[in-house]
Amino acid sequence: LFHIFSDEWRDKQDIVKSMILHRLGSSRATVGARNCSVVELTPEQRAIFFDRSHISGDSKSQRAWGLQMGGEALCALSVREPRQKRWKSLLEIARFATLPHHHVSGGLQRLLEHAKKHARGIGKAGLLSYADRRFVS
Repeated sequence: LFHIFSDEWRDKQDIVKSMILHRLGSSRATVGARNCSVVELTPEQRAIFFDRSHISGDSKSQRAWGLQMGGEALCALSVREPRQKRWKSLLEIARFATLPHHHVSGGLQRLLEHAKKHARGIGKAGLLSYADRRFVS
């Protein structure tokens, strides 16, 4: 079952179609994460990427990194301080997304390693993430 809301279909139809095609194994482009370079995204680049690629759009964050090939970010991950004080020893993953109709094999893992290194560098114990269970299996 793949549940979407009417506003997601109305406002983010290309992203929804991309998600469906990916689950059917029909992404238009597949790239290996090893073939990409990790770049830090500016707040403007982050906002544009996630508004274009994430079903929920952008979210304020402290830092964001992308896997880039040919000057274009193909997937990105952003982190922020957790909203709940009990998780203050961790960094929260605010967003992760892949450019619609693309699959970056190993992309999440590569960006997670980068984010974990950053978290340790600023004295955090690790990462925290939430997932919308409508979209994860």
